[in-house]
Amino acid sequence: MKAVKNKKKTVTKKPTNSFKVNKVNLHLHLDELAAFFQALALGEKRFPGILNSKVLLTTDVPDKTEAQWIREHTLCLGVGDSRFNEHRNGRAARLENSSSAKLMLEFLQVKDSAVANVVDEVNKYDNKAGCALSHLATIMKVARHDIYSTEPASGQTKKDHQKERESNELQLFYWAFDIFQTVVHKLHGGLKEEKGEIPFLQFVESLVAKSDFFSDETARERMMIDLRTTCESPKGKELLGIQHIYQSLWRKSEKQTPEEKAEDVAGQIVYFLQLLYKDQAYFLDYEREMKAEMLKSDNNIWFRIPVARSGSQGTLWAAMVTSDFRQAHKVLRYLGAHITVVKNSAGNVSIQTHQTYVAKHAWLKSPMRHGFEDLCAMLRFSETPQSQRKSLSWKILQGYGNCPGQKTWFFDEKGRMQILNGSHSHTVKPTRLTMTMIKSCLTSAFSIPHLRSWQERYHVPKDQLAAALEAHERVYRFGDLERAFDAGIAFSE
Repeated sequence: MKAVKNKKKTVTKKPTNSFKVNKVNLHLHLDELAAFFQALALGEKRFPGILNSKVLLTTDVPDKTEAQWIREHTLCLGVGDSRFNEHRNGRAARLENSSSAKLMLEFLQVKDSAVANVVDEVNKYDNKAGCALSHLATIMKVARHDIYSTEPASGQTKKDHQKERESNELQLFYWAFDIFQTVVHKLHGGLKEEKGEIPFLQFVESLVAKSDFFSDETARERMMIDLRTTCESPKGKELLGIQHIYQSLWRKSEKQTPEEKAEDVAGQIVYFLQLLYKDQAYFLDYEREMKAEMLKSDNNIWFRIPVARSGSQGTLWAAMVTSDFRQAHKVLRYLGAHITVVKNSAGNVSIQTHQTYVAKHAWLKSPMRHGFEDLCAMLRFSETPQSQRKSLSWKILQGYGNCPGQKTWFFDEKGRMQILNGSHSHTVKPTRLTMTMIKSCLTSAFSIPHLRSWQERYHVPKDQLAAALEAHERVYRFGDLERAFDAGIAFSE
C-alpha cells in the first residue's frame, strides 16, 4: 500500500493586527495625541507593552517601512510609513477625511461613544479650516510655535537651548494629554455639575483683571472679544473648546469650596489665556510691521494679479513675504491680500487664498479654482529638471494632493485652497524656485493670455501645447472658458 503524503496547506499571511510596543514616535498635534490616548486606554491587547513605552516627540523619522518599525517594536503616529499616518509619508495623496486619531479609532474598532465623539471633532478640524483660536487643536499649535520661536538665553549653548525646547514640548504633551483625558472622563459621566461653579467668562475676566501679564490693552481686548464671540456661538459648546474644558477641569478638582476650586483651576486655564494673549500680541506686532512696510514706496510685498479666464475679468491683490510667524498668511489677508505667499527661514513656501473673500464674490470662484490648478502645474513644471519636462502631462501636474514623481508641491484643494511646499505636519525639501519665479507663475496663472505666454516662454513641449492653445484661443474669443475646462481641454496625458 502506497503512503499518502500530506499536502501542505497554503496559508495566506494576514496583516499584522497586534504587535509589541516599546517606543512611540509621535508628531505633537491634537489628532496624534488623540490616537495615542486611544492606544493607551483601549489598545493594550493590540499593543502589548504600550503602557510602559517611551514616547519620542518628533516631526520626522528615518525612512523605514511599517514592517521594519513593527520589528523594532515601535508605533508611529502621524510620522513615517504607518497605518496611523494619514499623510502616508508623502508616498501618496493624503487619505481623505482622515487623521491619525480616526485611523486608530477604526483600527481598534472603538465602541466607546464618548471617545468616538471627541475623535470626530478632532478629525473635523484636522481636515478643514475654521477651528476656534481657543480650541485645544489651535492652542497646541500656538504652544509649539511659542516653544520653538524662543531665542537662546544669554550664555546658553545651542545644545542646551534645544534640550530646553524638547523639555518644554514634553511638558506640553503631558498637559494636553491630561486635558484630553479629563474631557473624556466628563463625557463618561464621571464629572457631575456642582453648586457654586463660576460661569466661564466671569472667571476669565476676573483672572485677567488680576494679572499683570496681559499688559497690551489692544491684544487683551482682542482676546476677550474672540472668547466672548466663540462662547456665544455653536463653537462655544465644542468638546475640546476652552469653555467645555473649563467645566471639565472645575468638576475634576477635588477642592471643597468654590474659592479653592477656582484657585485650583486657574493654574490650568491661565496657561490657555497666556497663549491666546501671546498669539494676539504676536499678530499685532506683525500687523504693525507689515503696515510700516506697505507705506514704503519701494516695498516688494504687494503686487497685482490680472484675472482673465472662465468668462471673468478683474484684478487680485497678492502679498509675498519671508517669515516664520505662524499667522503670517492671516495677517496679510487681514490687510487685504486675496492670495498670500509665505516663505520660511528653511526655504519652504506656502501659497493660500482668501477663501472668505472668494466666497463673497461669485465671479471669482471658477477663475480661482482653475487658476490654482494651472498655478500648481506651473510650479511643478518649473521644479522639474529641464531634461525631464518632455514627458510631463499638464493634467497630471494640475492634480490634487501629491504629484507622481514630484513631491515638492502638495495641492490641497479642501478648506483654504492652498499649495504647500511642506507644512507643520509634513517635512519636504525646500523648493529650488526663487520668489521671483513664483511671482512670475502667480501673475500668469489667472489670465489665459498670460498663461499662454508663460507656457511658450518656458518651452512647454510643442506637441502638448498646439492643440490646447488653439482650443483656448477659440473658446476665449467666445468668452466661455468654463466650458473648455469642464470639457477637459488641457494638455494631453
